[in-house]
Amino acid sequence: MNDVCVQMQELIPWLINRTLNSSERVSVYQHVATCGHCRNELVFFMELNKKVEKLSVTMELNKQFTEDLFTKIKTQIHTDQFEESEVSNLKVQLQNNKILNPFDAVNHIFKTLTTTYKGEFSQLTKSLDPILRNH
Repeated sequence: MNDVCVQMQELIPWLINRTLNSSERVSVYQHVATCGHCRNELVFFMELNKKVEKLSVTMELNKQFTEDLFTKIKTQIHTDQFEESEVSNLKVQLQNNKILNPFDAVNHIFKTLTTTYKGEFSQLTKSLDPILRNH
C-alpha cells in the first residue's frame, strides 16, 4: 500500500457519508477503479453503512415497540399493583441498558417485575396474559 492508498482510505468514510467535495470524490473513484485493495475498502464501508442504516430503522421500530408495550402495561395493570413511577423506572432501565431487541425488553421487564412483585407475580402474569397473546 502506497501513500496514495493511505490518502484514499482516509477519504473513503467521508465519501460514504457524502461530505467530500466533487474533486475529492473524483479522486477516490478514479483510484478505486484501478486499486483492488482500496476498492475492497470502499465496498466494506458501503456495506457497513447499509448495516448501520438498517440498524437505525430497527432501533426506531424497537423504540415504538417499547412505547406501545408500556402503554399496554399501564392500561392492563391496576394502579394499586403497579405505580406510574415504576413504569417510568422500567422505561429508564431499558434505555440505560440500551436494550434494543423487543424480546430482551420483555425479558428485562419480567425480571424486574418478578423481583419487585414476588408475592403478586401470579396475579400479575394473569393481567399481562392478554397483552402477550397479541404479540
